[in-house]
Amino acid sequence: MPEVSISKKGLKVRPTSAREYYTFYLSQHSNRTNRRMHFIGTTIGMLLLASAVINQNYLHALYGVIAGYGMAWVGHFFVEKNKPATFQEPLYSFMCDYLMWWDIARGNIAF
Repeated sequence: MPEVSISKKGLKVRPTSAREYYTFYLSQHSNRTNRRMHFIGTTIGMLLLASAVINQNYLHALYGVIAGYGMAWVGHFFVEKNKPATFQEPLYSFMCDYLMWWDIARGNIAF
């Protein structure tokens, strides 16, 4: 598995898995406030998705996406002052957001 390396412009080698990308992803979330905003936004997003399914009101799913990405992007642009990873690797970024959420929930990463 090739190692993903980071330059000031982002990734030098394209990752082949979410786990491989995760190291880079975490480097873009070094600010604790940014991680908190991601965790809260993702939690709200998951709750609204569950609400959409339970209540069969799929507008809640849209609100969940807006809440999740909105909080994350505010965290990047105004707190961490970097470009969201979503713009480089949308699928891996989405997957890694949930990996980071899980690591924060288990106490492996500081909230």
